[in-house]
Amino acid sequence: MAGTDYDAAVEFARLNGSISVSNVAARQRVGIVFARAIVHQMVVQGLLEPVDNAGRYRFIGAGSQRGDESTGSSPDVPKTDAERVVDLEAQVTRLKSAGRTVIAQRDCWRSRAETAEAKLASLSDDRSSSKADQKFNQLKRFIAMEVHPDKVQGGFDKLVREAVFKMIWSKIEEIEKQ
Repeated sequence: MAGTDYDAAVEFARLNGSISVSNVAARQRVGIVFARAIVHQMVVQGLLEPVDNAGRYRFIGAGSQRGDESTGSSPDVPKTDAERVVDLEAQVTRLKSAGRTVIAQRDCWRSRAETAEAKLASLSDDRSSSKADQKFNQLKRFIAMEVHPDKVQGGFDKLVREAVFKMIWSKIEEIEKQ
């Protein structure tokens, strides 16, 4: 976990009195999984109370309920090796959980993509029943790849390509509707 993200989240919680995971994600411009890890670490460190019914974590300060203020040590730095080990084990557990979540999301998106590709292939097979349709679609793809304005970075060439592409593509769409 990046120190700057964590430190900024602590400061944000201190100033506002309470935070939510979505606040941290939006404020730090990080994903929800990473924001959860930041908030969880703040709870473990004793900076936040556990979540309330509204999904908010109340800021309670630098370990004030545990009496850490008397030592004068930073709440971010564990005092003993045993505490470091516990913190690292908790971080490993969080990262494993986040990894499982990401893998599950990846598998879900892969499944959706494969379903969409299959649907597109079946639609494509239905639409291009004749050899002439297939040739027309090949020519259309070739023109789109060669003349499309996004193929160049910018400048005059892009403007020319854009004008030509619009003119050709409108005619292609007109022919395709016939």
